[in-house]
Amino acid sequence: MLLVILISFALTAFAAFAFFLCAFAACGREKTVQCSVSAQDGETLVLVADRGDGSGSLYDALVRLQAEKALTFEGYTGDYGFTITAVNGVENKEDWSACWMIYTDLREYDGAVYASDEYGTFVYGGQTYASASYGASALPVIAGHTYVLHYDVFS
Repeated sequence: MLLVILISFALTAFAAFAFFLCAFAACGREKTVQCSVSAQDGETLVLVADRGDGSGSLYDALVRLQAEKALTFEGYTGDYGFTITAVNGVENKEDWSACWMIYTDLREYDGAVYASDEYGTFVYGGQTYASASYGASALPVIAGHTYVLHYDVFS
């Protein structure tokens, strides 16, 4: 019986050690994400992904840009990821008749659809961007792609 208890204790200790080692290794990974602000006015913010391999999200890029004081944003985490409610002091209307929307040219990546023309489009600089299917925290940043935050007014 003592042998069973000792073996159980050893296995439990080993499992705990393996869990903490794995968790520590994951915490040490840096997300590869960097966007630059290509253009901005009161209603539109255009971000171009300079670096990104899908390990980081648009939310991660926005957090970094906010830390660099390139912009400010607010929001909350909902069913589809982080929902943006304010950019550079411009807030969504309480009734959502005007709100920040995400558009991108990253329509599909690794078999997942991240934006679709079916949800709406936004034309900027002669380029048509599709409405994102997810919130900022679920939208991967891929180098070379563009992410547009636009304050849409619905009638």
